[in-house]
Amino acid sequence: MAETQAFDEAKYGEFCGRLFMATIDMGEVATVYFGEKLGIYDALKETGPITAPKLAEHLGLNERYLSEWLTQQSIAGILDVEDASDDASARRYSICPEYASILTDTTSPDYLGFVGRFFEAVGRVMPALLDGFKTGKGVPYSAFGPNAVEAQRAITLPGYVNSLVSDWVPNTPGLKEKLEAGAKVAEIASGAGVAAVELAKAFPTITIDGYDLDEASVAEARNRATEAGVSDRVTFTVADARDEKLAGTYDVVLVFEAIHDMGNPISPLATMKRLLAPGGIAVVVDEKVQDTFTAPGDEIERFMALSSVVWCLPQGLADGPDAHGTLLRTPELTAYARKAGWNDVEVLPIEHPSWRFYRLVA
Repeated sequence: MAETQAFDEAKYGEFCGRLFMATIDMGEVATVYFGEKLGIYDALKETGPITAPKLAEHLGLNERYLSEWLTQQSIAGILDVEDASDDASARRYSICPEYASILTDTTSPDYLGFVGRFFEAVGRVMPALLDGFKTGKGVPYSAFGPNAVEAQRAITLPGYVNSLVSDWVPNTPGLKEKLEAGAKVAEIASGAGVAAVELAKAFPTITIDGYDLDEASVAEARNRATEAGVSDRVTFTVADARDEKLAGTYDVVLVFEAIHDMGNPISPLATMKRLLAPGGIAVVVDEKVQDTFTAPGDEIERFMALSSVVWCLPQGLADGPDAHGTLLRTPELTAYARKAGWNDVEVLPIEHPSWRFYRLVA
């Protein structure tokens, strides 16, 4: 018979409080979605202090819904109110510059206005996730809807815009020199094309071929390349990284934040080796998780673990039965790379709060 543990009242109360606060936080993330999606935060940044009726007119929104949202946002401490004693229709609401930056500046490293999009995307597939626990079936990326593409783009964009060219490239041995010499580049799992376009803008003699399975992402990437004026040198193709017909010889092969999402991590790593020219450079960027399992984990580890349950693992299982999930640790990536034919994996000296940078050694 199992030994009965003593009931810890303090532990009980702490966990009750934790779940209650998490419920509030979850609901407030949902309301952030409304503010970001409807452009309310942007409008408040533009107008300064404003009443609900005037803001509703400015945005073309229903005043009653907007007034309730503004009330909730001020109670949550996200928005400021000039005089809380005013009638609801007379209260003037505003957003402080610090919160406005976090919620509206899409290229800021601290931008988090997109978080509600993840909330909506996961919400729409909850029945499929429940079914997956019973059947083992995956949930394809496309099932998460257009907000998944937008959220994925938003979470990576600040890094690509602010750090890719200025920090990541020069801190990868030999990469800047190859790009300056007009390298031919392949990006596997190129997504919305932000990284490829940023590289093309910075290095005007390179050519880039981006490959991704998601048609919506490829369409957005093509539009991005056209708008940036680099579509003559940057192409995007709907293609499976495991397809052995994917061929070519590239001086540089890149995979940004995608290996852990794939149905079999060894396959794309083998594709990278097949595509790379002798003396070429292959770089993988993936999650910066602890190299050993630790429980309880810190905030980053907790975020990565929950992302695996509701996002990365289900999408990976839709791609193949050997999906790894978000918690891809350095020893595991190294083992996959060696099985794919690489001799070793080098961790690059690049600092990032949630990503780790690897060079694959042939």
